[in-house]
Amino acid sequence: MAIKDIRNLRTNLVICLVISILLLTWVTQNNNNRSNNHRTTANFFTSGNESPVIRLSGKLAAKESLTGTQDLEADSVVHAQLLAAETALSTGLDVDKTNLTGAVSDSTVIVFNLFKGPVENLESQLMKACTQSAEISHVWVLAFNSPSEAQYRSAVESTQSEGHPCRVKEIHVSLTASSFNFKFHGRFLLAPMASTVARYLMMVDDDVVMTTTMVQEFIAHMKVKPRLLGTAGQLRGPRPDSEPGWHNHESTHVQKSSLTSANQPHVDYLCNIWFLKTSWTTAVFNRDHPLTFYTGEDIHLSFMVKKYLGVDSAVVNLAPEGSGIPPMKLAEKKHSANHEKRVAHVRNDMFRLNLARGFVPVLGGVSGNMASDKTNKKAKKSSIRIGNLVFVQNERVARVALGEALHHATGGFFSGSETATCMLFTGREKSVEAVRSLHETAIAFGKISGCELYLRPKWGFQPRPIQYLNMRLGLGIDNGEYPIWTALSDMIPAIANMAGGGIDGLERVYVVTEAGCAEGELYRGAVSLAIDVANQSVAPGQQKVEVVSVEVDF
Repeated sequence: MAIKDIRNLRTNLVICLVISILLLTWVTQNNNNRSNNHRTTANFFTSGNESPVIRLSGKLAAKESLTGTQDLEADSVVHAQLLAAETALSTGLDVDKTNLTGAVSDSTVIVFNLFKGPVENLESQLMKACTQSAEISHVWVLAFNSPSEAQYRSAVESTQSEGHPCRVKEIHVSLTASSFNFKFHGRFLLAPMASTVARYLMMVDDDVVMTTTMVQEFIAHMKVKPRLLGTAGQLRGPRPDSEPGWHNHESTHVQKSSLTSANQPHVDYLCNIWFLKTSWTTAVFNRDHPLTFYTGEDIHLSFMVKKYLGVDSAVVNLAPEGSGIPPMKLAEKKHSANHEKRVAHVRNDMFRLNLARGFVPVLGGVSGNMASDKTNKKAKKSSIRIGNLVFVQNERVARVALGEALHHATGGFFSGSETATCMLFTGREKSVEAVRSLHETAIAFGKISGCELYLRPKWGFQPRPIQYLNMRLGLGIDNGEYPIWTALSDMIPAIANMAGGGIDGLERVYVVTEAGCAEGELYRGAVSLAIDVANQSVAPGQQKVEVVSVEVDF
């Protein structure tokens, strides 16, 4: 046998030995965990097992790898070629000369979305876009079912006239029009295509007064700390002598970031302008189905980049423009998202629903007022918090958890607790009737366990209760079309964000599943992994969130 073959055989034997040790350790630990699991249909309990840590010698691995260095030299050339191709594709370079992607630089695509705004506003914004101090590659003008489409088209065509800054700088200005109204979300749905031509994207409302240094300042902030940037934003949090609500850009809570500030404050969502990396739009905007297409595209964007990329939203303090520039007619208009009652009503509900999908408010987690006095329409002023979550696999085990609450209201996980306990579920039921029953069960559970928090919309609407947390996985998709592995992957960041700051003071998560059910085991694993991720960020000395597994025999 050749020396080369002997070396390969020795390397393969070492690899097989390591794999055998790992498999044996996993099987042993799995059997131990199964033997320690107890099933219950009456009492909830606390248990935990430490996962083993396997350590391999780095020196030994390095020594073994040296024996096969000569054999890998031929493959290294091929690997280098593949790596170069992958790098080129990831940065948008035109590797196959087909102009499918085009070269990507530090340039910016600016997107204007219009419906009925005066054409003078668009003309002014186009002039500002094409006189930016930073590089602008494209300007997209979007007009969806707009009655002013003809005027907007004329304004876009005028940018190619002799001497216009857009033509002088060779900035490509285009109009995308449609007889169907894609509304506010349309611009965000088209945004991923900007990644083919630029590194940055700025979307601008039609009532925004721009400055010529705006893009340059945004890029400077982005290089200090990558974030979703804008010029106005809002925060959700406690307010003096009232229930939690939105703090607008005029509130002292909404602080602005500066390049020289050590503290870089952030907000829950931005308004009017959104500056971001184009790669973010391809990664996250449609990862979770929007709760509604009626409003809230700004909330959804900030929520998605935070949930899946860990990217904050921040308001930037931009340098003022010269005084000789006239303001736009609609610069001070009252935007419907903030000043129409029906829209604000929906946006308040969006906060409640996004909370169950992993929304982490900047000013702290969920807090509210318990309305134990049903004769009083207004909630009492006694502040409470959520200390426990009870994740239920389905409607069947939810009813068992409700029975536990009814028959053991002074024991089990309620014993000695002054915090609320809320039911958490995915809503992946097989029928509409089962979903309705699950909601009714969760509401009944929440009333018994104290999970009845209140959100007060604007303009004196009656408080709206939070009685359960529904992650709403696969929203708008039939369960048969939404695979379990997709549901599990969506659960992990949602629960991790809840435990990592979305719900202040969370102590324990009970995972209630059917005994002997393979899907139940998957849910237990997903919840445990999510809590492990959240606990990694807990500061030394602070309490970590505990996971308690509960199996139900039927």
